[in-house]
Amino acid sequence: MRAHPLPILLALVAASPARAQNHTCDSLRDPDVHVPQYDHGVPPVRSLSELMINTYMAERPPSYVVPMPAEAAVQSHNGPAPLQEGEGRRGYTFEANVDLFFPFASGRNSTRLFGSGFRAGVLFNNTIRMANDFSHPVLPGNWRIGFAGELPIAYRGFGAAMRAIDDEASAMKAAHDRALDSLQADTAQHARQGLFGMMDSVKNAERMEYQSRRLALRREAIEDLVNDTWRNSRFLYGTWQLAHYSNGQDDAFFTDSVLRRANYSGGDFSTNYVIARLHHAWRFPTHDQVIVSGGARIDFGIGDLIGFSTEQERSYGRLRLLAQGVWRSRPVWLGTRIHKRLEHKGCYYTLKELFEVRSRVELEWIAGDMNLYPHQDRLQRGSVHLWLELIPLRSYTAGLFVHLYHGRDYLNIRYDRVVNLLMVGVSFAAPKYLPARWNPAGAAIVPGRPATFR
Repeated sequence: MRAHPLPILLALVAASPARAQNHTCDSLRDPDVHVPQYDHGVPPVRSLSELMINTYMAERPPSYVVPMPAEAAVQSHNGPAPLQEGEGRRGYTFEANVDLFFPFASGRNSTRLFGSGFRAGVLFNNTIRMANDFSHPVLPGNWRIGFAGELPIAYRGFGAAMRAIDDEASAMKAAHDRALDSLQADTAQHARQGLFGMMDSVKNAERMEYQSRRLALRREAIEDLVNDTWRNSRFLYGTWQLAHYSNGQDDAFFTDSVLRRANYSGGDFSTNYVIARLHHAWRFPTHDQVIVSGGARIDFGIGDLIGFSTEQERSYGRLRLLAQGVWRSRPVWLGTRIHKRLEHKGCYYTLKELFEVRSRVELEWIAGDMNLYPHQDRLQRGSVHLWLELIPLRSYTAGLFVHLYHGRDYLNIRYDRVVNLLMVGVSFAAPKYLPARWNPAGAAIVPGRPATFR
């Protein structure tokens, strides 16, 4: 009796879902899984040089745009120098800051610490503020252009690893030298075989082999060191800047030379400075990174071209002591998810919307003679910046930030005003900082049903 085809077809259809449901959708742990939602085109950190540069990027100050920053001048500093029309008397429309660094020399995975991590390049910074006065003028801002760089000093474990490799290479060289000495000692045999002229060639070949082997051993040791310490490392490095600092104006410095009231709308402000800082960075297994810094800034002038305005003498301050702390968090999840799902090997995954938190504290103390500062009753030497940023990890550059500031106004020509500032706006960073070897696939949650049943 021939079987009817309909029951067989129904049985096959009923069995198909069971077979598909046996396909398990495990959690994604493979770091090589491509997650386009978090793809920034940033290669993973694999070398010591990349790890150092990743730390430098973590410390860079943010660029930002702020709509209508709130400013309140300290009362004792506002009396003799109230703002006039065109100087921000009615408040501000926005403030913007652009901070860029363009390296022209950089370490490239050398077997030396300095050769792996040094950088030098051109620094450019511009800060502007638009007043909410008639015609919305842009106030004279800060223009900084010069040179800057980073210098690696010490990386935990590097010295010990290199000494061990050098000892191993030295032992190998000593064994080769003994073999050559033994060969050379048998002069009679050399004479019979005509080997005298070949000894120099043999020594040169041995020397080249030793150098090549030593270099390979050092590279292997550095690779092992990075693999062992990228999650938990300590790094000591220095940074420097040499820059011209002005506001691009050419009017008289003072509007009132008796009260020493600066010309906020067009006064010529000019100085030059050198900054040197020492930074100590810690990287933790959680992907958090902490960097603390200390240093100094010295202002100077040479002639008219890169001068120091005489009106600033004994008032602006030539020596500043600097301190700074930066914390960059691990990727954090605030409970939201990315709408578009991730497909991998027939499974669909929901992705967490991950963020990074960055906090930054900057302290400055002006040292030296300030007997001509306009407000001797309340001499202002210190200033403090407090930053808090929330940065979406799938954003290429942008984040949100809050900034609090107390101290002398950092628009340079307005340094005789002490202000309190509150800002809430959008920050930018280029290039993009990502925690070293962060695995975006770790954001995948709640495996979905197989792709055939989407």
